[in-house]
Amino acid sequence: MSDFAPAGKDVKIHFMVTCSLGKEPDEAFAKLVPEEVKHIAELRSQGLIMASYIGNPEKPAWHAFLVFRETIAESVQRHLRNFPLAPYLTFEITELRQG
Repeated sequence: MSDFAPAGKDVKIHFMVTCSLGKEPDEAFAKLVPEEVKHIAELRSQGLIMASYIGNPEKPAWHAFLVFRETIAESVQRHLRNFPLAPYLTFEITELRQG
């Protein structure tokens, strides 16, 4: 994470992404879950995802929450389009207050 300033202050913006189901999961969805987990782990190792919180999949209003570090919201959107489960999900991106 070479983009952290020498004093330790993060120079990138943090974004909270709320993920919701956009369409009903099917057999193909279930097969993509391991790939999705791997993809999130890769983004974490690159310092792009700072935290992830996954809701209980057995609850009717399932959500997941991801905290991204990026320069602009459009970059976050670009990452989200590459998620294996993206066709099944809707995303809401919120810029978080710095400080």
